Amino acid sequence: MHWAGDRSENMTRTMLSDIDIRELDRDLQILLATNGTLTRILKIIADDEIVVEIINQQIHPTAPEIPDLERLPDSRILQRQTILKGLSSGEEFIAAEALIAMDLLPTAILRKLTETDHPIGELMVASCLEVFKETAEIWEGSCPIGWSRRPKGNHPHTPLRGGII
Repeated sequence: MHWAGDRSENMTRTMLSDIDIRELDRDLQILLATNGTLTRILKIIADDEIVVEIINQQIHPTAPEIPDLERLPDSRILQRQTILKGLSSGEEFIAAEALIAMDLLPTAILRKLTETDHPIGELMVASCLEVFKETAEIWEGSCPIGWSRRPKGNHPHTPLRGGII
């Protein structure tokens, strides 16, 4: 398809390899290489594969009341608290909490969410599901109370940025 003033007849299409993409400006890398999921964006920014460490995962029979948050659907709710960290570096980048209406998801996605540590965004994208996210509440500092896995006095906490997804 050609548009008025289109010069595409003088262009060739080329698929960029991962190596080619890594040589581009970081902002352009993000636009080209990601699908909008946090883990893929973070992978480019950190230049490291990102893994999910599930800190706490609970199933609630009904949606909890959360101030300043729209009422969640009448559904069982999966509450998942995670740390996103670099595979090679081990550096902790983001602490996140997600509240997921379980009864609105296909069984296959629900099983992967409860039985694996796959990133939520990647599961949704792979399943071609549209996702709605509340505006995140952002904080910066040490890992939230109760989320740390390190023994006291072992290492200082890595600063984290995160919030509710």
